[in-house]
Amino acid sequence: MLILLFNQNAGLYREQRGRSWWDEVFSISNSATNAAVAVMALSFLLRPLVFSRLLIVQAALLAVILIAIWRAGLRVARSEMRRRGIGIERVLVVGAGSVGLSVLQIMLARPDLGFKVVGFVDDDPDRGANDLGRVPALGQCG
Repeated sequence: MLILLFNQNAGLYREQRGRSWWDEVFSISNSATNAAVAVMALSFLLRPLVFSRLLIVQAALLAVILIAIWRAGLRVARSEMRRRGIGIERVLVVGAGSVGLSVLQIMLARPDLGFKVVGFVDDDPDRGANDLGRVPALGQCG
């Protein structure tokens, strides 16, 4: 129960595009460690029947391993769905300046994020009329 609360607090139940698997495993490990420390503190205060505190450490380690494997499986399934076009978000980039080009470059280089660039618009008539490779210019904004 505690590990669920700590995972919720770490934001592990919201999809965050671009978060690496190692970032998730670190957050899971942090949550499991916090939960194990809390259970150890409660066991020290309440003094239940004699049991090894190593059991708590082993349970936390097992939880980290199982949740990390589950998350890796979810990543593979999500990647396969996005490859088939499920869960893809269509994006229109506003602006073809340096920031807009950087955003375009990242979205094109990282298909695992699940974005499909439909095109871009810009307030400069010259930039808003010329395609950028495979990204079509859709005209002028504003």
